Amino acid sequence: MTRNPQRNPQQPLDFGQAYRCEQRFKDSMLALEDAYASAGNLVVAGATGIDKGDLPRMFEPGSGRHLRYKAVFVIGGLASMELRRKALAPLAAHWGFGLCAPTPLSDKERAERLEQTMRAMPMGDQLVDHALGGHRR
Repeated sequence: MTRNPQRNPQQPLDFGQAYRCEQRFKDSMLALEDAYASAGNLVVAGATGIDKGDLPRMFEPGSGRHLRYKAVFVIGGLASMELRRKALAPLAAHWGFGLCAPTPLSDKERAERLEQTMRAMPMGDQLVDHALGGHRR
């Protein structure tokens, strides 16, 4: 006997705002923990100023340790774009926003940004002038 999938389809259950908030928080924390693990305990401890013994406990539920919001920014800055997206997407969804892929730069924008970055470096002006053969825009 075959089942008819149209006969009695079960709709997804909505457990409410508190449940959605908890799930999205957990999803974001898992991504932050992955970002923390990819950077390493010592690197994150140095970057955040949080004791290296306290950091792992901040990701343990019920440990009594809480992750500082400022540390979330630091850890995100150390993470790959994929992990940043995984950590940020639940918060954005919870607040009613979505994430999109970054718009690629035009060749002109890329050249301007590279030149500005080079000029900001020590001896950057000389390096840019040398690379362009003394030609300015």
